[in-house]
Amino acid sequence: MNCKPLVCFGNAYDCEPAIKAFKELPCDKLQLDYITYPNNFIEAQKFFLKNKQYTHFVYLAPDLVIDVLQFRELVKMVEAFDFPVYGPVCNVDMGKYIDKLACCNKLPSIDYQNRNYRWVQEEARQYFLNAGMKYHTVKFNALAFCFIKREILEKYEFGTLPFESEELPIWENRGGWACDLAFAHYCDLNKIPIKVDLTVKLKHLRYPGKLLVGVKKPLITFIPFSKHGEQNSPKGKISSSSQIL
Repeated sequence: MNCKPLVCFGNAYDCEPAIKAFKELPCDKLQLDYITYPNNFIEAQKFFLKNKQYTHFVYLAPDLVIDVLQFRELVKMVEAFDFPVYGPVCNVDMGKYIDKLACCNKLPSIDYQNRNYRWVQEEARQYFLNAGMKYHTVKFNALAFCFIKREILEKYEFGTLPFESEELPIWENRGGWACDLAFAHYCDLNKIPIKVDLTVKLKHLRYPGKLLVGVKKPLITFIPFSKHGEQNSPKGKISSSSQIL
């Protein structure tokens, strides 16, 4: 299959390493600066669904760093195997959990009192790689730069749970569920496998600076990829980098 992703970057900190890496990606991009959560996900999904030339939605967290070679490897795998949800692995943080990966074999609960993130260990990744495994199926991957097929997001809306629950989202109650966990439960309920590429590990800087949401003016900008002088235009927008919000 041909993979034409839209990479959406939720910039909340002006993290220079993440911004620099994002701008170098060879694909069309949507930069969402200082947008409140979960509106960053909601606005990105709206843009993606409106522009049907894109096959996959990819969300890049504000403190996650990916290089061009890693990006191309992920695209190659998506095109070769047509996985519905596929992404890299990354470290949980730069401190206590630097040797743990932001993915879980067991799905964490929506219920805060029973929620437990049992992170996959880096040593487990090395064991799988030594055994010749390239990818691994998990129940949760924190939406870490994962490629999500269009047909999934035509049915699922970010910021919603796939079932009734008294638990509130994190933007309404501290300790509530977030978009990544809700999406993982949707995949689990609908038997959609989440696969992670063990050979592609991104660097998660984990909150590298001051939160600028609510401090700086929100802005959404479409950044087309130029190849041999040609540019792709989003529906209803000009071909050069264009401000949407």
